[in-house]
Amino acid sequence: IVTAIMRGDGAAAGKAARDHVSIVSEASAVFAADGGKPVRRDVA
Repeated sequence: IVTAIMRGDGAAAGKAARDHVSIVSEASAVFAADGGKPVRRDVA
């Protein structure tokens, strides 16, 4: 993400940010499953 911003490549930075959000959402879903709680699979 930082590299894309330094390059001034806004589109790549935006995609990297969305990918990061996806990864965090997936990790949260896994942790929720490990905790035995209902898991929401919505990914923004």
